[in-house]
Amino acid sequence: PEYQHVLALWRSEARRGRSEVLATPYRDALDVDEAIAGLSLLWSRVATSLPNFQTAPGLDLDSLYLAYLPRVRRAETTYDYYRVLRRFTAELRDAHTNVYFPPELAQRKNARPPLRTQRVEDRVVVTAVLSPELEALGIGVGMEILQIDGMDVDEYAAREVIPYQSSSTPQDLLVRAYRYALLAGDVDRPVRLTLRDEAGNVRVGEVPRGGYASVRSAPHTTDTILAGGIGYLRIDGFDRTELDEYIPAAMDRLADTRGLIIDVRFNGGGNTIHGLRILDHLTESPYVAGRSWAREHVGLYQARGLWPHTLDFGSYVRAPQASYHYSGPVVVLVSAMTFSAAEDFAVAFDALGRGVIMGEATGGSSGQPLRLALPGGGTARVRSKHDTYPDGTEFIGVGVQPHIVVRPTLQALRQGRDNVLDRAMEEILRRLGEG
Repeated sequence: PEYQHVLALWRSEARRGRSEVLATPYRDALDVDEAIAGLSLLWSRVATSLPNFQTAPGLDLDSLYLAYLPRVRRAETTYDYYRVLRRFTAELRDAHTNVYFPPELAQRKNARPPLRTQRVEDRVVVTAVLSPELEALGIGVGMEILQIDGMDVDEYAAREVIPYQSSSTPQDLLVRAYRYALLAGDVDRPVRLTLRDEAGNVRVGEVPRGGYASVRSAPHTTDTILAGGIGYLRIDGFDRTELDEYIPAAMDRLADTRGLIIDVRFNGGGNTIHGLRILDHLTESPYVAGRSWAREHVGLYQARGLWPHTLDFGSYVRAPQASYHYSGPVVVLVSAMTFSAAEDFAVAFDALGRGVIMGEATGGSSGQPLRLALPGGGTARVRSKHDTYPDGTEFIGVGVQPHIVVRPTLQALRQGRDNVLDRAMEEILRRLGEG
């Protein structure tokens, strides 16, 4: 009986905060009480789990909650409701604290054409065309987007996109607004684009958001040997289990190169262990991968005036676990799209002092997120851990800063060149005494 009593207590505690009762299925509209409960769950988890508000100094979370209650009440549809929740999390200015549409809404309302866009030299340009159907419409890499649905592109972004983006830094916000979400919308409603090509010709056309018969996808990983015997390793995400085998094999293939370029410019994160497996090949000595802490929510501490209380995990020291150790010069390429676990890798590489970081400041956000189920079938996550350099230097809200700043150029994009990679090649040769 005593054992059953303990099990009952454990089960009771395990149910606390899991929100199964609030994880209701999708419906086109939610009742008001259900909607308020979802906002309340999100607000309470932010209050207890988000380590700090350093990216939103002066934020009064309770006042924000009160301000959003009437907005939640006024939401007529589930889509409207999730838009309100996304604006709520955007005001927290934390890129690891987000709200996601239910799958039914994501498929219908968050569709985007197979185009890649980005701000380059203060212009919004097409950086990749991933369907022959779009090429047949005359859309090409390097074209500048002037208007969306008849509205100036920056005005459109400011009104329709930016208010719903959770971000930790200005550079992260630009990526989210102009690369990931700019053309998202109703799958049944084409987006009307006004484009200008390199010659100055302007054209206007409707671009479907869905229904493409053929869509190309770039490889997730690349390893090759470039001119001059320089190795090149590109990984666009640390989120796949196959990297357990791929990374050691790729590093073995690149073992005899004279220098190495590791490209994580388009790596949005995943599991930090994959980046550490790369670092294992770059040093023979134990290295410090980073430092972290979390908020410890204990009511007794608060009652005794010891609030806030933090749980310091200290610095993580890792011993190299590789078949060999690479000794040539190394350049790591980063950008504002380098995010989360990829930033953990950049931090550890920088602290190790093993080589040069080149490119642009990273997104500036990491930390294990706590996941929540919300009414209507959607989900949310809240950052639950704060990470820094081993010596306490902040990169959340700042970004990992490159040693050598190199930005993409419009000329190189239109010529089909990667000027950032070219500059990395020059740096490797210089370090080899050939530049």
